Amino acid sequence: MNLMIVLLVLALTIRPAYSPIHTETWHVHVVNGMSHGRRLLVHCKSGDTDLGMKNLTAGTEFEWNFKMNFFDRTVYWCYYSVVFLVLALCLCQSLIAYSVFNKFRVHLINSFKNSTLEAHCKSEKGNDLGHQHIPVHQEFSWKFYTYPFGKTRYYCDLGWSNGRKGMDVFKIKDDFLDAYCGYDFCRWLFKEDGIYSFYFKHKQFQFQFKRDM
Repeated sequence: MNLMIVLLVLALTIRPAYSPIHTETWHVHVVNGMSHGRRLLVHCKSGDTDLGMKNLTAGTEFEWNFKMNFFDRTVYWCYYSVVFLVLALCLCQSLIAYSVFNKFRVHLINSFKNSTLEAHCKSEKGNDLGHQHIPVHQEFSWKFYTYPFGKTRYYCDLGWSNGRKGMDVFKIKDDFLDAYCGYDFCRWLFKEDGIYSFYFKHKQFQFQFKRDM
């Protein structure tokens, strides 16, 4: 069965720069692109708006629009009859949209002056990446697809010449992605004074943790 679900989001920026009131309008389209006349049942809702169950015939779509709430965060969940889950997020006037098939990449960057970074990372689903020896000014990275229902998580045991640290480097949690990751990546930088992550909103690395000794 071929399933194509399209999220098309259009931002109409009509709010003056000085206005504290959000007037941007976001449009979401869910399209039934399945063949052989198959129907698609979809039920979308946010924390305070239930859009109800929609029965889409092949080639048709369901559309809605919304404005971000006062706290710049709007979340819509859509449940499909084919057990497909899409989460559309509007975070701080930027859109992060991902599904169970989206690809992410994690980077571990050794920015020490003279110490190799040792890393042993694995997911809670049993994907063990083995022991990695990352030379100075080099990095280790891997890519993966997210699991359904927000279960994807990667944890790393990390060590260097005079310390070590155990930490999550990726997990599907709104606050984690917003604080430590970008649109489809998480970049971790290891230096003498601590551990940094790439802050997507400001386009720069930001201090996060002290190193455990």
